[in-house]
Amino acid sequence: HPSVYTWGYDVPMDLLGAWDYAVDDPEGKLGGKVDRSNVGIMGFSAGAYHAAIAFSLEPRVPAAWIDSAPWSGLYGEIYSRVRPMAGKYIAPVVASVIHFWARFFGGGMVDYYNPIAMLTQCSGPPRHVAIVHG
Repeated sequence: HPSVYTWGYDVPMDLLGAWDYAVDDPEGKLGGKVDRSNVGIMGFSAGAYHAAIAFSLEPRVPAAWIDSAPWSGLYGEIYSRVRPMAGKYIAPVVASVIHFWARFFGGGMVDYYNPIAMLTQCSGPPRHVAIVHG
């Protein structure tokens, strides 16, 4: 859906597809198949947001490096841009309206996942996560 903007909906699936490709090397371009336990994922900024979601969705990924993720999603990004201009009382109203229309035009695929909630609910074998922000 190239004409629809999403935030944290389909990019994590692309990342997991790339992870599968790196692990399985179906075309033999990366030196051959490797053990899944040796291939993690990483992301920076919005990529870190997507990496956190992907890590939470796929229990076979053994580790993730999440660097400077915008944890509050698109709503948080909108709010952080609006607050300096609108102030703390008006900013939530303005941000909510903008976010509503972003979700509307995105077909509901904006802020579909909440990576913080997802990371706290990961199950399965113990895995490693590095979260940095700066």
